[in-house]
Amino acid sequence: MFNPALSEKTDRGLKNVENTWGVWLDNDDPNGIAWQDFKKVFAHLKMVGCNSHSGNGRYRVFLPTTTAMTAEVHQIAVDHIFQILTDHGFRHHGFDLSKRHAASLFYLPCQAKDGDSFFDVCDGDLLDPIAVLNVVEFSDKPMQKPSVGKAVSPQSIQASIDHYRNVQAGSGQRNEEFFKLGFVLLRKGCDLATIEEALEAADYDNSRRAKGQIVSVIKSLETGKYGYVAAI
Repeated sequence: MFNPALSEKTDRGLKNVENTWGVWLDNDDPNGIAWQDFKKVFAHLKMVGCNSHSGNGRYRVFLPTTTAMTAEVHQIAVDHIFQILTDHGFRHHGFDLSKRHAASLFYLPCQAKDGDSFFDVCDGDLLDPIAVLNVVEFSDKPMQKPSVGKAVSPQSIQASIDHYRNVQAGSGQRNEEFFKLGFVLLRKGCDLATIEEALEAADYDNSRRAKGQIVSVIKSLETGKYGYVAAI
C-alpha cells in the first residue's frame, strides 16, 4: 500500500510504503540458485514461482505472509530468507538485491522470451513475519558509522541533485555525473533507498531509468566497493 502524501518526491517510492502483505524476490542470474533448489530449501512455505520475461532460468518468487508488514519488517524478512540460503550453501543466490525493498514492483507473469515458461504454485504455511522477528538476532553492538557521522539533510541531498541537473546536455559528461551523484550521496551517508529516490528525482525526463542506469548505479554501490553502505 502506497501513500503519495508521505513523500513530496515520489508516489511509489520506499518512503510511500505504508505496508506490504507478502514478499517478492527477483532472481536474474541463471548461475544463481535454481527454482527447484529454492523450492527444496523452503518446502514448508506457501509460494508461487514463475519465469521472468527474459527466461533462461531467471524467475520470480512470491511468498504471501500471515500479516501486513512495514517496510522495515519486510527488509528483515527478505534478509532472513537470504541468510537461510547462505546457511544451505547458496552464498551466490542470484537474487537482485536492488529489488529487495518493499517498494519494488514487478510485471505480471508472462511467457518467457527465451527458454521454458512455468508457473508453479507450492502449498505450505504462510510466511510469518512475527516468527521471523522472534528468531532473527539483532546485534547489541553499534553499527559502523558512515564518514559523515550524522543524518544527511534534505538540503544537502538536493544540492547534489542540482549539481547533476546543471551538467549541460550534450557535454558527454552526464553518464559519468549520474553515477557520481549516487557515489557522492553514498559518501555523505545516505542509504540505498534514499540514493535511489534521489536518482529518480534527478532523472526528470526518465531517460536514465529507460537506459537502466538507476538500477545499474544502485547495484554498483551495494557491492560495497565504493564505501560503507548504510542500513535502511
